[in-house]
Amino acid sequence: ITLREVLSSIKRFGIKPGHSVVIFGCGPVGLTFVRFLKLLGVENVIALDIVEEKLETALKNGAAHAYNSLNVDVKSTIRKRYPEGVDFVLDAVGNNNIVNQGMSLIKDGGKICCYGIAPKSHAEIDWTEAPYNWTLQLQQFPSKVEEGECTEQVLSWIRSGEIDLKDYISDYFTFDNVLEA
Repeated sequence: ITLREVLSSIKRFGIKPGHSVVIFGCGPVGLTFVRFLKLLGVENVIALDIVEEKLETALKNGAAHAYNSLNVDVKSTIRKRYPEGVDFVLDAVGNNNIVNQGMSLIKDGGKICCYGIAPKSHAEIDWTEAPYNWTLQLQQFPSKVEEGECTEQVLSWIRSGEIDLKDYISDYFTFDNVLEA
């Protein structure tokens, strides 16, 4: 389900080859975004997280660059590579603060995209650092039709070996250890 949701979200967000994307969060969803964007020909992907191992995985999955957001000044690091800003900032964490942080990273006409539902259904948006023209897009639930249309592409990637489902399993537990899991 997550694989189809992520692919349908990429399509709904309008991310295409040639676009630049900063992804906040390299958990299962963020890493799926990284991998799928690479498979779709999007080369300019920067991944941000606070866990070094996740950043290494993001690079293996196709991110052009990966940074620990606790150890770098995110704005200056991104603006050094993209002085005009990036096309997309993608929140794969579900943290409302990422919307405000993303304002200083996008270029004029850029888009901040939020995948999923944040814990709080409200946020104070401060666009003082945003360009004149920008878009905020929330993708809380994918359209079942759009998600279904992505099934064949996901299955094709699995069949060809471009996606290994074992990459999406972090641990194995016996049923006796279900509470631990």
